[in-house]
Amino acid sequence: MRALLLLALTAIIIVAQDHPSSKLSGQTLDLTSEPAVIQPEQQSAILYLQKDLDQTATDHVYVPNDVENECIYKVSQSSIDTDVHSSIQKIINESSCSSIEISLIDKEHDEQVNISRRMSIAIDVDARNTENELIPTIWKVQRYYSQIISLQDSNLTLCNIAFQFTIVYSYGNLVVSPSNSIFYLSNNNSNLTVKNCIFKGFGLNRTEIGSIAYSYISNQLEFDNCTFSDIVGRNALNITDCSQFIAKNCKFTDIVGRYYSGAIYFYCSSTKSVTYDISGCNFERCSNEQRDNSRNISGAINIRNMYESQAPIFKINNNYFKDCLGSNRGCINIEYVTAYILEVQNNTFDGNRILSSNT
Repeated sequence: MRALLLLALTAIIIVAQDHPSSKLSGQTLDLTSEPAVIQPEQQSAILYLQKDLDQTATDHVYVPNDVENECIYKVSQSSIDTDVHSSIQKIINESSCSSIEISLIDKEHDEQVNISRRMSIAIDVDARNTENELIPTIWKVQRYYSQIISLQDSNLTLCNIAFQFTIVYSYGNLVVSPSNSIFYLSNNNSNLTVKNCIFKGFGLNRTEIGSIAYSYISNQLEFDNCTFSDIVGRNALNITDCSQFIAKNCKFTDIVGRYYSGAIYFYCSSTKSVTYDISGCNFERCSNEQRDNSRNISGAINIRNMYESQAPIFKINNNYFKDCLGSNRGCINIEYVTAYILEVQNNTFDGNRILSSNT
C-alpha cells in the first residue's frame, strides 16, 4: 500500500498503512512544531550523497585541466581578441579535453547549447561593472528555441549566471523563448550543478513560461544558493526520474504552477533508487490552483514515487514555508510505497492553506 505524507497549513501528518512488504510500520504522526524523523533498520540501503553539502555557495567553480591552460577558455560575443572565443557550442564540439572550464566575460550572452559528449564542463563568469566588480552574466536567447541548454551524457556546472526568458517572433507570432525550459536533461548520465544563479519569469500577471528545469531522465541535479521568482508556468522545477536531487539555500518566491505544485514537482516511474534532499530553502507565496479532486495538488513541493523497489530517501529539513497555497495540500505532498529514510525536521510553516479553506 502507499504511504502518504501530507503537509498542509502548519501541521505535518504522516500516514502509513500496513503492507506485507512495507519497510515502515503502520503509524500516524500529527506534529505541529516538533521534528519528524523516521529511520528504519535497513541502513544498508542508505544512499550517500556524492556532493559535499558543506561547500560554500560563493566559491567559483574549478575543473582540473587535462593540460594546464589548454582547457581553459574565455567566451565573448563582442571581443575581437584572438584568444577569446565567441561560442560555447564550438568549444564543446572542438575541444579535445575531457574537462573544460569556460569564463563568460560579457554582461550578456546569447546562445543555445546542446551538450551530448561525455565530458565535464564548468561555466563561470568574469563580467565586470564600471567599478570592476564581478557581476552575473545575463544568459538568454533572441531566437526561438525549446531550451537554452540541452544536456545528455555530461557533467555540467554553472555558476553566477542570470538566466532569462525572452519574447521573440516565430512564424509571425510572438512567443516565449525558450518555450519548454532553461535546462532540459534526457540521459541517465546527465549531471547538472547550478550555483548562485538567478531565474526570473515575467511576473505573476504576465506571460506564462514552461519550467526552469525539465528533467526527463537524469542522474543528479543540484541547485545551491539560487533564486526563483515571478514565475507563472508548469512549475519552477519539473523533475522526472532523477536519481538524486539536492536543493540548498534556495529561494522560491511568487510562483504559480499549473501542474501538481508551484515550486518543485518530482515524479519517479522507474525502479531506480532515489534521494531527495531539500534544506535551508525559503518558499514564499508558492501556489498551484489546479482543481482536480483525483490528484493531490500542493503549493510548494510535490513528490510522487510509484514503486516499492525505489527505496526513496526523503530529507526536507530547515526550510521556511510562508503563504503557500495548494488546491488540497498547503505546502508539501509526498506519496511513496516504502521509504528507507523519511526525515522532516526543523521546518517553519506560516500562513499556508488549501484552496477550499479560508484559514
